Amino acid sequence: MLSAIREIGRWQRDKYGKDELDTLVQEPFKPGGKIVSIRIDTERNDFDGVELEDYDSSKKMKYLFRKGPPNGTNPIPTAKITDIKKTFENKIQKWFEKNRLEEKQNFLENIKNILSYNKDKITKEIQTYIKDIDKEEGKLLTIKIKENGDWKYIGDFEIFRKSLKEIETKKTVGISASNNKYCSICGMQKPLIF
Repeated sequence: MLSAIREIGRWQRDKYGKDELDTLVQEPFKPGGKIVSIRIDTERNDFDGVELEDYDSSKKMKYLFRKGPPNGTNPIPTAKITDIKKTFENKIQKWFEKNRLEEKQNFLENIKNILSYNKDKITKEIQTYIKDIDKEEGKLLTIKIKENGDWKYIGDFEIFRKSLKEIETKKTVGISASNNKYCSICGMQKPLIF
């Protein structure tokens, strides 16, 4: 019975061309809302302002939003704006301080330094951009990165996509995994069962 459900899930995923990441990324809000992007120019090693755009659900894989704990960092440096300073410091800046991924370490360290150095300037610019937006309208804070002359969303970078998968896998392992047990779906003994 469980193996049949597993097969239906695989079939659905294959039919619609989705992968594991598609199941992890969430819609931040219902239709409407604004995206506030902190622009990081990695070519000049500098903060390049804030950009405001309408939320576009077709770009959800570029925003890579996944809700995290209320007082901690999100799995990816993208977060709904509540209080500007707290959202920036706790959800964006702290993500770069906590996540020490070995690959592309210099890339992430560079972004962390740019965010830290321009912290006050960034929060003031965000405030200027969102002050006239209705308080009821959803606002999502994310990062856009300039690389090779093009502005890209964090979802365009493999390092962020991989990080989201790894963080969510670690969370699942910590909550509901067992070692050297029999899988109830395939019936085989496995070193790690979820």
